[in-house]
Amino acid sequence: MQIFDLVNAHRKKIGLSALKYDDDIFNQCYIHSKNMATGKTAFGHDGFSDRVKNLTPCYGAAENVAFNYSTNPEDVVNMWLTSSGHRANIESTQATHSAVSAVKNSEGAWYYTQIFIKR
Repeated sequence: MQIFDLVNAHRKKIGLSALKYDDDIFNQCYIHSKNMATGKTAFGHDGFSDRVKNLTPCYGAAENVAFNYSTNPEDVVNMWLTSSGHRANIESTQATHSAVSAVKNSEGAWYYTQIFIKR
């Protein structure tokens, strides 16, 4: 929730509306983070279209992922904000709902997933 709250604080600071938290989105984020952490899925966006199909109604979607960047939520959000693609997802005027998941693997590496959708 810290990452979610920091993303919304950034959106508010630049005049955008807050994203609404959504449990269904969280579940998709968690599954993807867990699959990356266990090696079931490669790090990245593989399977994104399948995750989105589980989030109906959905009229547009985007995803940010990060790997072992930091255990500090501010660092993860700041890293996304320094990347033009990730920043565009965070600052989307179309996104209305979101959630974030962080999963640590057995070696202590963290995998983060945030999905943004328009409902």
